[in-house]
Order: sequence, then structure tokens, then C-alpha cells
Amino acid sequence: MSYVGIDVGGHYIKAVLINEKRILKKVKIETGRDIIKTVLQIISMISDDNVKGIGIGLPGILKNGKIVRLPNINGFENVNFGEIIKKKTGKEILLENDGNCMAWGEFIFREKLNKIVCVSVGTGIGGGIIIDGKIYTGRNYASEFGHMIIKSGGRKCSCGAEGCLEEYVSVRAIKKIARKLKLGDNLVEISKKAREGNKRARKVYEIAGKYFGIGLANISKILDPELICIGGGISNAGSIFLEPAIKELKKQTFFKVCPVKKVKFWDYSGAVGAALLFKNARKR
Repeated sequence: MSYVGIDVGGHYIKAVLINEKRILKKVKIETGRDIIKTVLQIISMISDDNVKGIGIGLPGILKNGKIVRLPNINGFENVNFGEIIKKKTGKEILLENDGNCMAWGEFIFREKLNKIVCVSVGTGIGGGIIIDGKIYTGRNYASEFGHMIIKSGGRKCSCGAEGCLEEYVSVRAIKKIARKLKLGDNLVEISKKAREGNKRARKVYEIAGKYFGIGLANISKILDPELICIGGGISNAGSIFLEPAIKELKKQTFFKVCPVKKVKFWDYSGAVGAALLFKNARKR
């Protein structure tokens, strides 16, 4: 028996086929303008007759199988995403916020922890909270870490607020920092230069990392988790981003902070967590 997990991102859609023991297949495709069409395409590439269900992580707010809002992907408000995919595939579908999927996967594979937090840094900033073996969603809007205010009267965010974390730590935010330092906005090249010791390139990630550390300090002081896991494309910059973030986290926190680690499955952590939703079987 196997399951498909799909992680829908602003730039890429990633999917895995897994059974109880391991990942059997992995697929990564650029996110097209029609995400339903792209998701169906990726299912046809990775699914088979033994697949019992398909878990899908989406970067926004969901309710009763419908998309309420995807802040970084336009045109999908009030779409009954789960029902559309179910009709097209004939498979059982579970939907969840993408950050919650990542957190759930980390929880399953990191045994003996009761409270963990995951933060995903990419096109936007998502997150997930696991408390006592359950995904914590509050009334429906918990874990929107990217939209915590870290700077009063700061930059206008796509959500409508001002000073949100993801306006200072995300792909677009880091590109802004890089352009100000006259480095262009090719983050692959900039991170490569930073790892090679280029001071201006390192400065890009030091600035972003400091803002991220402020966000982590807020999370730590509110939730006091046993572990914070970091995922998403920006986290692939590694220590040049995470070291200044952890330094700021410790500076801004009055107690000993929990460990901060990279997610286990790197780019596919959200997809793995989506497939593992069937271990929880919580309808969304």
C-alpha cells in the first residue's frame, strides 16, 4: 500500500510516492499558472493502482476542502480543490496547509518529541506546529509565521498588513537586499559567492538571517518548543543564513533556546509530510 504526497509551492510543485518504509519516487515540476492542471499532471507521473490516497499541501488557508486564500498564488479563492482532484483521480484526498505537512512529516520521523515547530522559508514563509502528536491549527489560522509583524509601519505585505516577516525574509525580500548591495538577484550565484567568502554576498544572508532570528525568537517565546525545524528553498543556503538567525534568536531570547535544525528530507519534506497525513487521517 502506498501514498502520494504533493507540496505546492510558489515556484515548484514537489511530489513523492511512499510506502510504510521508504520513498519510492520523487518528482519536481515548475508551478504553472493552472495549479490544478499541474497537480493532475504530477499525479499521473507518480501514481499507480496501489496508491490508497493523495495528500496535498497548499501554501495558504484551507477550510472544508476549499481554498480560502493562497497569498502568493492568485485566482484560487473558494476553489473546492480536494473535490476537484478526487473526481479526476478517484483517490481519497487529504488537504492541509503546506507548513503543517512539513511539521507532521518531521514529527513522524523524529520520535519522542511532543512539541515541534517547522518554519519554511521560500516564496513566502509558512509553518506548522505539532503539540502532543496533533497538528495545531487554532480556529483555522495558526502557524502563519510569515505574517507576524516584526517591524511596525514596515513594508506592505501581500496579505495587506505592514511589516510582516516574509517581507524581510523570503525569496523576494532577499533579492531586494541583494539588489541594494549591487549583487543582482540571482540567489543561486549569490549564495555560492557567500559560501566562497564574498563579504557583500554574505552580508545579504546576514541581514536576512537577523530578521529571521527575530521571528524565531517570537516563536520560541510564545511556544517554547522542543525543536524548531527549518525548510524551504532559502534554508538551502545553510549556515550562511542559519548562523546569523540562530545568533539573533539567542540574543533576543531570555532563556535557553531549543535546537534549530534543517528538515530531514530537504526540498521534499513537505511532500513526505503530505503523504503521511494518512497516518493522522484528519479531514481538511
